[in-house]
Amino acid sequence: MRLLELLARHRLPVWLIVTSHGWRLLKAECDISDEAGLRAATGGDWSSVTVYPDDDRGAKPASGSVKTAGMVICPCSMGTVAAIAGGTSRSLVERAADVVLEERRKLILVPRETPLSLIHLRNLVSVTEAGAVVIPRHPASITARLRSASWWILWCSGSSISWEWRWTLGRGGGRELKIEDFRLKIWVIRTDIDWRPVQSEISDLQSAISSSFPIPMRLGIISDTHGLLRPEVFEVFREVDHILHAGTSVRRHSLMSSRRLRRSPRSTATLTRSELRSRLPDVVQARIEGLDFVVTHGDQFGSPTPELLYEAYPEAEVIVFGHTHKPLLVTLDVVVTVMNPGGAGRRRFNLPPTVGIMELEAGLPPRARLVPLLGLDED
Repeated sequence: MRLLELLARHRLPVWLIVTSHGWRLLKAECDISDEAGLRAATGGDWSSVTVYPDDDRGAKPASGSVKTAGMVICPCSMGTVAAIAGGTSRSLVERAADVVLEERRKLILVPRETPLSLIHLRNLVSVTEAGAVVIPRHPASITARLRSASWWILWCSGSSISWEWRWTLGRGGGRELKIEDFRLKIWVIRTDIDWRPVQSEISDLQSAISSSFPIPMRLGIISDTHGLLRPEVFEVFREVDHILHAGTSVRRHSLMSSRRLRRSPRSTATLTRSELRSRLPDVVQARIEGLDFVVTHGDQFGSPTPELLYEAYPEAEVIVFGHTHKPLLVTLDVVVTVMNPGGAGRRRFNLPPTVGIMELEAGLPPRARLVPLLGLDED
């Protein structure tokens, strides 16, 4: 329920399937007996949630031609694990899991049964060998607690949800640790009691974070500068690894820079305009951190839209374009990210100048945001 609440609250597209045994558990453990009760218990806003009955094996989740970011079965009974390991597909949950594995997408299973028999263990080995990720639902320490349950499931699925976790020592007060935004910085907020007894466990927690969560590649995305490179761009792009430029309508072109801006913030071009035009392509297609990128200015489409671009480049997983000067960040077909960073040059259409930041990590969906450039206001 907590996992569903998090996904619904952040309006991530979710296909929800509750089995008959799942409804039985909800009734016994949470006194929830129907969809209305489950919706109310998880925040009430299900605008991004679509419910499918488990006996409908012809529903969208059963089709491999429908793109998804993956699947989470939480909790996952040992019977379901056995069915997935054997490929029996007796229900929509089992068929959907089968499809996720055959399409090489992410399948996360969250068993809570204990102890485990040899049969259970062999089935868990089988699904793991087939590509599933198994996350037991039994945290035993601070480190295990951090890396389990809803937080760890969301991390493994690649969701870009900010998360905040607090732990307070003592009854009346204590030291509080705050971990947020998946970059996992730790702040010690309260200091009113002696925390030396837990120093070693905090050190273990920091070590677990460092080893488990590698720093992602960060892209700076910019477009439509029209001869004006604002000083704020240097600050926003200070920590980026690469820059994608979606061009300017002098001529439709795209530019991919492999330099860190912070290393060469004042570099200038010595090419003439005609030479520059001849060297820059209309479209750049590249594979970055396991994702297929398309970068184009987009004026060849007249008034480019995410739908037009996706139709033109159906194999792309990330599409970056410009031309409209209107910042945009959407997801198509669940797994395709489309970004227009907006105009970074002079203000157009009474819109603030903006750029984009995108973080990439192998095997995970991109995490992106639009960043307004404040400080200058030219007309």
